[in-house]
Amino acid sequence: MADKIVSCVKTKDDADVIIQYDVAYEVENGDASKKNSFCVVVKADELTDPSDIVASDAEVLSLANPKALAIKTAWLADLADVVNEDVSGVVGDVTLS
Repeated sequence: MADKIVSCVKTKDDADVIIQYDVAYEVENGDASKKNSFCVVVKADELTDPSDIVASDAEVLSLANPKALAIKTAWLADLADVVNEDVSGVVGDVTLS
């Protein structure tokens, strides 16, 4: 698996004005033995023109990717000799209330 964006969610207010984009990433170390998932937020006020949908998509990528790279770089620096194992008993639907 290469690093990838697994989802991008645009949040709007009641007046249909964009508030932010949440960009979810899955990344791996160089040999794919370790994986990490995280979300990067791009606020509407970071965009040149949030109402320009086509330009906003490209701009969201240009703003989110450097943030994601910083997170990945810090994660890789902290990895050292750790082992990742999936814990399937924790995975599934939850009710947070």
